[in-house]
Amino acid sequence: MEREGVVRDFQVQFRRQDGTIIWVNESARAVKDEQGLVRYYEGSLEEITARKQAEARLEGTGSTSRSWCKNARPSSVQARNGIAPC
Repeated sequence: MEREGVVRDFQVQFRRQDGTIIWVNESARAVKDEQGLVRYYEGSLEEITARKQAEARLEGTGSTSRSWCKNARPSSVQARNGIAPC
């Protein structure tokens, strides 16, 4: 933040007051005055816990999909909208 003046899509875990862990996507920028001194920071936080959990579940099933694709016969793998599934 000090060097670039901006942070985009920084994903980090936070602990809520009740002790649960959540994932947050943070974007922020430094607002400077006429002399170039930082006056304040503004930005946003987006809670992305559900997305991170879904990604983790998909990663867990990815090896099975890759194995199937690797062993599939070319004729059994069809492209959909010009994109092959493997």
